[in-house]
Amino acid sequence: MTDTELRDHLRAEVHALGAPADVADDVDLFATAALTSMQLLELINRLEDAFAVVVDERDLIAGRLRSIAALVALVRARRGAA
Repeated sequence: MTDTELRDHLRAEVHALGAPADVADDVDLFATAALTSMQLLELINRLEDAFAVVVDERDLIAGRLRSIAALVALVRARRGAA
């Protein structure tokens, strides 16, 4: 999957949870209230299911789920691709 395809897939997942369809890659999804904490739990489940990655508390603390760009980097890092 290319970065563009991954970005589009993640944007669609985030949109399905309630964020605007045109949210910019670097927008903080939680600071702007595009997603709530309950939606975050669903996002984590979707990431783990769709990409066979493990998301843990350190990822939350480090802000690895805060934007589309951060999600792309997280998935790439966990799947072993840079």
